Formats: sequence, structure tokens, C-alpha cells
Amino acid sequence: MLKKIIYFISFVLIIILFTISYLSYFGIKTDRFNNRISNQLKKNYPKININFTEIKLLLKPLNLLINVETKNPKIIFEDKEIELNKISTNYNIISFFKKEFGINTLDLETKNSEIQNIVKLLRLNKDTPQLYILDKVINKGKIFIKAKINFDEKGNIKNDFKISGKINNLYLKLLKKNEIKDLNLNFNYYDKNLDLKNINLSYFDLKISSENISLKKNNKFYIIKGKLKN
Repeated sequence: MLKKIIYFISFVLIIILFTISYLSYFGIKTDRFNNRISNQLKKNYPKININFTEIKLLLKPLNLLINVETKNPKIIFEDKEIELNKISTNYNIISFFKKEFGINTLDLETKNSEIQNIVKLLRLNKDTPQLYILDKVINKGKIFIKAKINFDEKGNIKNDFKISGKINNLYLKLLKKNEIKDLNLNFNYYDKNLDLKNINLSYFDLKISSENISLKKNNKFYIIKGKLKN
């Protein structure tokens, strides 16, 4: 009898270890997390909906985390829609059972999107005078974004987020009907600093370019490094 109990316990432990190993290496696809994650995000950001497709789960047992990844989701707000290539996040297992906000990090990658829609989405989270002005001067343009966002325990976005990407064919309407046309550049934002690379634009029919311009924050002011040339 004792041997049977030992064999049974050993068999159960092997199954558990095999399951953990499988989920840690291969993961599993499911749609059971869709509503859970959507509802948590909507609780903190009620004006935003995320339409998930099938989600892949990858277990990280040592960190008590589940890596959640979905491809081709959509961010829907007001009457607008932003298509993404993918979203991935680390979800705290303990928070799942406690029904707390368990999203620690969020990595996302957009498809080429209208810049105006991205700016309007940012304004829903935290409207600032800078975003308001940007929303008014943008005429058209496309943007591709990769972002890494961290959340605190209450679901608020931390200030250590990192964003990189590319802007194509941006048109800006300035004062007195002046315009910046065909603005193209790569950008990288981190720790309140902004690096712009491979800049090309047209202003008053002049072709202007620069290999690199950096905006570094020093106390309350930004220090600009780099030169434009035509």
C-alpha cells in the first residue's frame, strides 16, 4: 500500500514538473485571459478598449509570472482605431488569484499608424499643453512605435517608459500658414531624453537634414545638441 502511495505521489509530481516545463518552454495558446486583461486595463483607463486575438501564455515559475503575448490586437477609443503588431506583458500569478492589477510591464509594437490618432490616445491618458499644441499643428503623417511601459501596483504608468520608432511624411501647420513638409526621422525616448536621427524635412522649399539631434533634460530645461543642414 505504501509503495502505491509513493508511486502515485511520484507520478503526480512528474506530471506537475512536466506541465511546468512545457508551459515554461513552449507555452500554450488560449483566449481565457482576454477579458481578464481587457477589464483590468479598462478599470484604470475607461476610455480605452483593447481588442485581443488569441493569447499565448508562457510560464515563468521562478518569478511567479506569466508572460502573455498576443498578435494583431487593436486599441479602440472614441471613434478611432490603432492596429498593433503585438502586445506582450508579464502578469503576476498571485495578483491573478487576488483579483488585483497584475500587469507589471507592457511591450507593444504598432503598425504604421496615423500620428494624429496616437497623439489623441496619449491625451486621453495625460493631457498636456505640449500634446494639445501637437494635436493642433499636425496635418498628416505616419508613425511606427515600439514601447516598453512599466506599471505600479495600482496600475498607473511609471515615468521610466521607453519609446522608439519612426515617423514618415509628417506635415505640420505652423503659425502664419507656414508648414513643415515631408518630415522623416527615427526617434528614441528614454528617461525624459529624446534622440532624433536621420532627419529630413522641407521648410520654405528648402531641403533640411541632420544625422542626429539630442534633447537632454537638465533640471527644468532641455539642452539641444546637433545641427541641421541644407
